[in-house]
Amino acid sequence: MNPNENVIKSVILSGFGLIGVTIIVNQLMKKRLKQFKKVGIVKKLFIYPIKSLKPIQLDSLDYNDQQIYWKSLLDRAFMLVNRKNVMITQRQEPSLVKLIVELDYPYLIVTRPDGSDSIRISILEDDYQNNEEIIETNVWGDDVCGVNCGSEFSQFFSNYLDKPEIRLIRFTNKQKHRPSQLYRDGQLDKDAKIKIMYQDTATCHIINTKSVDTLNEWIENADEKVTYVNFRPNIVVESDSFDEDNWEKIKMGSEQSAEWQQLLKCIRCRITTINPDKGTFMKEPLISLKKYRSPAKEDIGYMDAPGVHGKFIAPLMGVFFKPESSGTIKIDQEIWASHKHGSFWFL
Repeated sequence: MNPNENVIKSVILSGFGLIGVTIIVNQLMKKRLKQFKKVGIVKKLFIYPIKSLKPIQLDSLDYNDQQIYWKSLLDRAFMLVNRKNVMITQRQEPSLVKLIVELDYPYLIVTRPDGSDSIRISILEDDYQNNEEIIETNVWGDDVCGVNCGSEFSQFFSNYLDKPEIRLIRFTNKQKHRPSQLYRDGQLDKDAKIKIMYQDTATCHIINTKSVDTLNEWIENADEKVTYVNFRPNIVVESDSFDEDNWEKIKMGSEQSAEWQQLLKCIRCRITTINPDKGTFMKEPLISLKKYRSPAKEDIGYMDAPGVHGKFIAPLMGVFFKPESSGTIKIDQEIWASHKHGSFWFL
C-alpha cells in the first residue's frame, strides 16, 4: 500500500471514529435528558385574569400546549389601558394590588379595598364578540389589540385610580397573539409559535418557596421581607432552594405526566418591591436580588433584556415554563424534573 493510500485510509477511519463518537454522545445526552427525578411538590395555583390585579387561587389548573386555564378563566386575558391606550400596571399604579378580586363563575367581582364599590365582569369571551371598539396597544414592544369592555368598567377603574378614561380591554380569538420570550444559546429571543396574550413574558411562571426563604435570609430589613405574593407566580412549588434554575423539563403529578419545557428565567422588576397590603413601594427585594442573583456566566445574555441596556443589572428569580401537551395540575402533586447539564457531564 502506497503512502497516499495510507493517508486516505487514516482519514476514512478518523471520519468513522468521529461519527461514532458523535452518535454515542447524542445517545448519552438523550438518555440523560430522559432521566427525571422527584424534586418537589406543587403548593399553590393561581390565574391572574386581569393583568396587574390580584389572582384567583385554585385547587387545579388545566393546560394545553399554549396556555393554562380553568374552565373559561384565562391568565392575563384582561388589561387596563389609559387614555392614550398605554398599558397600566402596578409599575405606575401600585395601588392596583389592593383591589379585591373574587370569582363568582362566570363572573369576576372586583371590589375597592374599603368595599364602597364593586363591579361584575364576565369572563366569557362570547360576551365580548359584539363589542365594536377595538383598542390598539403595546406590551413590551409587541403590538396587540383588545376589545373595550365598556363604560361601566371604565368608570370604576377611572374613579379608583383618579385618572380619566381608563379602559378595561379583553383579548379575544379575533386578536393576534404575541410571541413568547425564551432564552437559548445565551441569548434572549422570541418565538411566535408560543402564543401569549397580555403576559409580560411567557406562558406560566413558577416560584419556589424555599428560594423565597433564602432570599429573605439575605434581606436585612425585617420590615421588607417578602413572600411568593411579591412575585405573582402561577405555580408555587416547594423544592431545594433555586434548584428550579436548572430544571430543563418538568412533569407534575407523576413521571408519566405531560412534560413542560423551561423557556427562561424571570427578570425581576420593581413590581416585586410593592407591599401587597399597603400598595406602596419598598426597596427590597431588588437590592438583595441584585447582590446575589445578577446574571452571570450562562445567564449573561439576560442583560440584553428590554429596558436594561446597561443602565442597571436586572436580577433573576423564578422560571417560565411551557406545557408541551394537555393535562391537569393539582395542588400537592409531586414534581419531577430533568436537569440541565454542563459540558462533559458524561465523563
